[in-house]
Amino acid sequence: MKKKMILVIIDGGAEPCTTHEVRQSCKSAFVAAKKPYLDMLASNSHCGLWRGPYAPAYNKRSMSSVATLEILGYSYEDEPGRGYLEALGLGLKPGTDSICLRGNFATVDNKKNIIDRRAGRDHTGLDKLTEHINKSIPSIDGVSVKVHRLIGHRIV
Repeated sequence: MKKKMILVIIDGGAEPCTTHEVRQSCKSAFVAAKKPYLDMLASNSHCGLWRGPYAPAYNKRSMSSVATLEILGYSYEDEPGRGYLEALGLGLKPGTDSICLRGNFATVDNKKNIIDRRAGRDHTGLDKLTEHINKSIPSIDGVSVKVHRLIGHRIV
């Protein structure tokens, strides 16, 4: 008899708090949230945390793609980069000569200092901004640049 399994990966569950009230309690937003269905799943499951190893060239704070691939049985050496994975997730078909970068829209002050690296998580107007950017970017030495909006403040 085959056993059925559901694999749930909570990517970003350890991200720092975003609201003042949660920060005051010294809990991550995920820990502070009410999540009865996840709690029920966890209490009836086998749970674990991915602990590495960290790939030498990666920022230890942004290891979710490496962690997810390793949970699925791949080595961090197989990880093609977050930009490439995001492009595939968007349905793009990057060629062998493509470079895919993942980024965020951000909020800047009058001096062009980043004051919120996630644009306040407000995605109002970002489709129009993406259109404007794509109309404004010239090709550079015959290389074209295209910005694609993902979910929320994210771009590839």
